[in-house]
Amino acid sequence: SSPELESILSAACGAGAYSAKACGAGGGGCMIVAVPGGKRQAIGNAIEEAGGSVLDYHLVDDGLELLFE
Repeated sequence: SSPELESILSAACGAGAYSAKACGAGGGGCMIVAVPGGKRQAIGNAIEEAGGSVLDYHLVDDGLELLFE
């Protein structure tokens, strides 16, 4: 993890995220956030205000699927 990622994680949880998990190669650059229904926009805004960016995803039968527009 990193101080920057910890700040983003704190912002996400403070906005109502169920949980968050840092992942990646140890550089502290990515996390997955579990979001309750109806809170996605508020949590996304909190992440962005803390310096992060949001990649939308949803769970599917085959695992995790990223949605790119």
